[in-house]
Amino acid sequence: MSGICGIINLDNRPVPRQSVETLLAHLTYRGPDAQDIWLDGNVGFGHTLLRTTWESAGEQQPCTLDGQVYITAQARIDDRATLIPRLQAQGCLVSASDPDVNLILHAYQLWGETCLESLLGDFVFALWDRRHRKLFCARDRFGLRVIYYARLGNTLVFSNSLNCVRAIQE
Repeated sequence: MSGICGIINLDNRPVPRQSVETLLAHLTYRGPDAQDIWLDGNVGFGHTLLRTTWESAGEQQPCTLDGQVYITAQARIDDRATLIPRLQAQGCLVSASDPDVNLILHAYQLWGETCLESLLGDFVFALWDRRHRKLFCARDRFGLRVIYYARLGNTLVFSNSLNCVRAIQE
């Protein structure tokens, strides 16, 4: 039950670290194993990690593969035996030991938003694509994981915890 959160200032104001820390304070119960923040100008992501699979042993989030697409996720990707060979066939350097978040990043880099057609499991994630200055948030097709969001003036806030989103409004 890792916790994810983020803030995007639509007017391009920098996101203060303190703002993401405020959100993370409402997620500590979700992720006792690690906590981290990523800031890039008007975008800030936060993550609290609860390791639930052996693949997540070395996982750190928010993360990136290429310095262009960043992710924060609560994810368990199923049917890895089908997905990994598909990614490898397209030239991705992935293995069975890769964390789920890396598989999502590779799938997004190959297939864009249609990557959801290839992802099975229960997940919620947010991606920031620096090249296109675009936020892409998604959840599994059955809605096992949720994402809440609010627009407050020129600020967009999201999290997989409603209390976290409410906190920014106070």
